[in-house]
Amino acid sequence: MPISVRRWDLAAELDPRYRGLVLEVAESARSALMVQIAPPELLRIQQSGTTLISARIESGWYGVNWVRHRPVTPVIAPITSAEAEQLGADLMRWAHHFTTALVGSEHGPLGRGRWTIRPVALRGGTAPSRQRDEVGCDIAYWEPEVGWNAENGYIDWGSIGAAAVLPLRHPSPPDSSRPKAFIKLARAGVLPPVLLWWVSGLDCWLVIDGHDRLIAALAADVAPPMLGLQRLSRRTDMRTDAEAAQWYQEQIEKADARGDLTDAAIAGLGEALANTVAHTHLRGRTACEPIPGGADEWRREARNHKPRWQPAWG
Repeated sequence: MPISVRRWDLAAELDPRYRGLVLEVAESARSALMVQIAPPELLRIQQSGTTLISARIESGWYGVNWVRHRPVTPVIAPITSAEAEQLGADLMRWAHHFTTALVGSEHGPLGRGRWTIRPVALRGGTAPSRQRDEVGCDIAYWEPEVGWNAENGYIDWGSIGAAAVLPLRHPSPPDSSRPKAFIKLARAGVLPPVLLWWVSGLDCWLVIDGHDRLIAALAADVAPPMLGLQRLSRRTDMRTDAEAAQWYQEQIEKADARGDLTDAAIAGLGEALANTVAHTHLRGRTACEPIPGGADEWRREARNHKPRWQPAWG
């Protein structure tokens, strides 16, 4: 049964610098794609009662170990060529398209409360470098070793920082028909965006639609258009200039102590400083439920699925 959602422009909620939509989901709505936890360090991603990912936060909160159980069931229907042609490269029109698709989905993460869906800019060592961040965009980091083809892995919150991208299924082979078609669209500048879902407990983005579009854009060396779905934080205050300047100085000193204070590092920190000052902190905490059976159930399931996965025995 479709859920009830009101939507309006994010710019009206904040100011004209911010592109995207605010979604207000009815109180009765419950997510099919959800986070379950066994505090303080165990969590899993479930979809309609089926576990997709088990994860364990490392002692000291330096990162998170994860293991993949099953691929995600498609959250929305495949995008047709007619839809791609009609909507083109207009991310706001795509935001409305995805919202409508999510409202009618029985497999997605939308649940009661307030959400945003807005553009996300991709960064990372292997991400195309031609993309420039726009004020009002969120940020995601792409590192292939995080989990493109792996069955398990580790997200280092210290080296990658927050906002890594974690796929929920393997992509199609790059030489198969669908990625090939998407590569042509990417080079033409009309590739439909990848849809991400922010999970605060993992401190990363999960790909919930567009795995083949993402691999096609990377194969074409084109910055992939992306939209991020996330809970709307109650906090809408700007970080003060003084706080941002202090953060910048601390990062410069840390990079200098490591011997990493290159021109590129300084330029990157300058962009991050501008982003910090300009952006409202919108990411809210992802809603979650307790794992039935708690930590014992998490360990039982993780060990049965991958007996040699060390975090399941820690």
